[in-house]
Amino acid sequence: PAENAAGAPTEATGSPVAPGVDKQLRDPGRPAADAEFREAVTLMNKGRIEESMGRLRKALALSPGHDQARQMLVALLVERRDREAARRELEAALDLNPQQIGFASLLARLLVDLGDSSGALEVLERHAPYASAHPQYRSFQGALLRRAGRHAEAAREFRAALAINPNVGPWRSEEHTSEL
Repeated sequence: PAENAAGAPTEATGSPVAPGVDKQLRDPGRPAADAEFREAVTLMNKGRIEESMGRLRKALALSPGHDQARQMLVALLVERRDREAARRELEAALDLNPQQIGFASLLARLLVDLGDSSGALEVLERHAPYASAHPQYRSFQGALLRRAGRHAEAAREFRAALAINPNVGPWRSEEHTSEL
């Protein structure tokens, strides 16, 4: 940390830091949640899925923002075809941190699988401010806009995806190039 005019340590933002306070301890449940997560991975690797899911839920109870635990739990729930529980987990993650566009994309794909394209589009639109530099997100949103008959907006999203990365993505594959 830097020092302020009085010589007291400060964060990069200029906020004072109390002596002896470790900024890593903002989430006091994190160390225990990490231990639960590691045990969940071990249990999963042994094929003990129910116990693994229990450990993941415990990790999330200790530290709701433990993204690795949530991602693994969602994957296990989807694998077990418990899409409603997976949806609830993804919504909880986005309530905690709306900038998690990976979780927003997963939730939107899950909603499409559940037959709720308009709900999927709402999710993508709600989290779009955090995804402006992500071509896959923009093209997915464009596809849902096209499906909804919102063609001008869809074209805008596809153009944005191309502008971000013109050489990568499904919009550059041979079978789609002829459609342009």
